[in-house]
Amino acid sequence: MDHPEKRYGDGLPPTDYMRNLLMSYNNETHFRNLNYKMFTISRGPESQVFCDIDYLRQHWGNFLNVLSVTPEAYGYQTAILLQK
Repeated sequence: MDHPEKRYGDGLPPTDYMRNLLMSYNNETHFRNLNYKMFTISRGPESQVFCDIDYLRQHWGNFLNVLSVTPEAYGYQTAILLQK
């Protein structure tokens, strides 16, 4: 059974939607020219949070063991496995 590809707010598949979202945000803020550790686009259920992996390792590593970091574990999302 074929499953239709997931679509986002503007009807685009996830990779196209994310590319358009980031390009639009960069046009407003020029974030690609900045040395960021974390930034958020929008608020609420539709928010998108982007973090530098080294920042997450350092920050969360103070409280929890970082067992693994898996880029593109779920579509374009990175999975981080932490241990208490």
